[in-house]
Amino acid sequence: MMKKIWFLYPDTSPKGSNAFGWFRESFLKFGMEVEFLFWDSQMRVDGLESMPLPDAVVMRGYNLGLSAWFESLGIRVFNTTRSMELCRDKIATARELLKCGIPTPRTVVYDGQYPSWSTLVEHFHGEPVVMKLSMGSKGEEVYLLTNQQEYISARSLCEAAAELLPGAEPLFQEFVSTSCGRDLRVWVIGGRVVGHTLRSNRNSFKSNFAQGGDALAVDLPEGAAKLAIEAAEALGLEFAGVDILFGGGVWPEFMVCEVNGNAGFRTASLIGGMDIPQALASYIGKIL
Repeated sequence: MMKKIWFLYPDTSPKGSNAFGWFRESFLKFGMEVEFLFWDSQMRVDGLESMPLPDAVVMRGYNLGLSAWFESLGIRVFNTTRSMELCRDKIATARELLKCGIPTPRTVVYDGQYPSWSTLVEHFHGEPVVMKLSMGSKGEEVYLLTNQQEYISARSLCEAAAELLPGAEPLFQEFVSTSCGRDLRVWVIGGRVVGHTLRSNRNSFKSNFAQGGDALAVDLPEGAAKLAIEAAEALGLEFAGVDILFGGGVWPEFMVCEVNGNAGFRTASLIGGMDIPQALASYIGKIL
């Protein structure tokens, strides 16, 4: 009998996404039927409790309550509630990586508060500072600060954005200048690398594709691959997009910037040769 897999998305997701067809075709190859469901602004899916339950659920967003509900019923969830909780919050991510000995930019938080500019100058020894919200994606609400006026402006934008992101707090990180405008996005599934790309942006310190970055095919250094796998494992993620910074000098050769448990794969499709949905289908099919 064909296994049934539910993909759960927020209802803000484009309903005509090409990824839906890609997932459907990939999972069908491994004997699994896919259905796409969407939760509303109240984090609910209409009629969910009256529907025949699936064999597994793939969470394409951070609805932790819904994820935990499926787990309470004994349904396999990818990724688990706990792992998604850790990677949704960049502060929790940084702490977990640090605990596991994984190199990541030095991160400072001030109990949810915005410190004075002079405090930041002191803590980061006058070097540029990256400020971001603990929740967010696609490089949004991430700012490079070099003076007080930039800080005042960025703080205002973060405070406005935080009103729409309950629980979001500001965090401050050292700026890894050796990776300015470039990083490696590495996709990890089931403890192995299934794809990677160099993201590069000549016009911004942010390399995200959503911020105008380009996707380039490159060889993946062994050290970066190993670090991506370790980061995914540290957070308990079975499917992850790991962003690796280029270090050197005062920094390790490679550092983990962020880990995404709801990783997109548009950049992978741009450079060809990588089928992330098929790799995910193969992995889930073996487990079920």
